[in-house]
Amino acid sequence: MKKLFFILTFLALSRPDIVRAEKNLCNLDFPEPEIEYYSSYGKLNYDFGKNQQQVTALAKKHNLLESGMFASGLAIADIQWEVSVNTRGALLSTKSACILPARIKLFIGYSNPVIYIANHLRKNTCVYDVVMRHEQTHQQINKTALEYFRPQFFAEIQKIAGRIKPRYVENLTQREVDAATQAMTQEYIDAITPMIELFKKELKIEHSKLDHPDNYRMEALLCK
Repeated sequence: MKKLFFILTFLALSRPDIVRAEKNLCNLDFPEPEIEYYSSYGKLNYDFGKNQQQVTALAKKHNLLESGMFASGLAIADIQWEVSVNTRGALLSTKSACILPARIKLFIGYSNPVIYIANHLRKNTCVYDVVMRHEQTHQQINKTALEYFRPQFFAEIQKIAGRIKPRYVENLTQREVDAATQAMTQEYIDAITPMIELFKKELKIEHSKLDHPDNYRMEALLCK
């Protein structure tokens, strides 16, 4: 009966007035969407088949090595993240609706984590053990940082869900619904991006502490 009341009321208005009134209805408080947040560290692999020149080239490719330096070991992992939005419609008339977010899925994690150890290093030697421990620490930093940010990511997406409003669709076609869903998804992406960038920045800072010249000098002394 409530929807019928709206329709009968709108019939007495001009089309622009109807659209404006319907848009206002989309600003009402609707149930917040279900939120699914998940992450993955990826499967860590080891590569012992590359020589020092190849490992160094990989490090430079990933901007992980200063010019003039060589790498006997390297740890990399690609940061992956994705936001998807499932929507539903709240009918306002036979032709119009509010498109609401029903479920928000947020994934943040790593893909392709690999540790490279140059093939001139021999197992069960001091230098090999120090290089391996150094690169494993880099991968542990990745895991620890993701664990630290996990509750912050979830809290942020909850806040975002609370402030993003439904989308008004004047002509209820699949094309219009898809366009509204895509636009809403982009809103979520734009809103969570600053937190992702903060995560990347903090992760880079933590890795730089391990790759500090003082730490390299200390590691070198372990095998004297």
